[in-house]
Amino acid sequence: MTSRSRARRSVFYEMAGLLVFAAPILYGMIGPLHLFGTLSVFPYGLPDTPLFWWPLTCWPILIVFGVWGLTGLWITDKTPLSGPWLLGITGTLCLSALIADMGGGVALYADRIVVRDLNRFSVAQETLWLKDVRSVSLLCDKTTRYVRRGGSKRLPDAAEYRVSFANGRVVNLTEGDYKTRVQARWLKAMTTVDARLSANGVPRRLSPDQDPAIYGQCLNLFTDDFAPQDRAAYTYLFSPDAPK
Repeated sequence: MTSRSRARRSVFYEMAGLLVFAAPILYGMIGPLHLFGTLSVFPYGLPDTPLFWWPLTCWPILIVFGVWGLTGLWITDKTPLSGPWLLGITGTLCLSALIADMGGGVALYADRIVVRDLNRFSVAQETLWLKDVRSVSLLCDKTTRYVRRGGSKRLPDAAEYRVSFANGRVVNLTEGDYKTRVQARWLKAMTTVDARLSANGVPRRLSPDQDPAIYGQCLNLFTDDFAPQDRAAYTYLFSPDAPK
């Protein structure tokens, strides 16, 4: 092998390593979930049209993808086949992450919640009935990260509306990738769900580890994300029941 060929191969391996390192970062920035489920197949498996649905990120495969990206720089040029192997494995992981993200999601109905959560290492679609809900737990910025450190100003990143079922299953109805531009639709659906839960006598309480003062500060950060006519509904949705 000539010195020129060796130089070209070295550059190829270096570029392959950098691509492997950048791939999970780029996927996280412009992946299918950031298109609000444009590529998701989750809604096509639903029994009927929901009030609102959103996709879920499959974190295990994304973490594996990220760890592989870090190792890509380390093993570049360690073996004669490192470049092709790096690109092949990276492509496989990217495709796996895409398929996983396309399959998961949460759908809200007036009487039930339908979930496919691949983070639970299952592809099964669950139907959870609102009549089986036992409690609702509310949180917002319990670590003060968003209030005091200027973190992401997205409601799904900071607030939680946890629904606990009789079988022990807990679903956070603010978890997922839906953008501020569609929060009005999410709020309308959540208002319907919350009304059903209230009619069933389900208590709505702050989580035991939630600081009430921080909770109020946190919720105030997102008031302007909603149109003036929706702000009362938003405030009510996250207002705990009065102690009895």
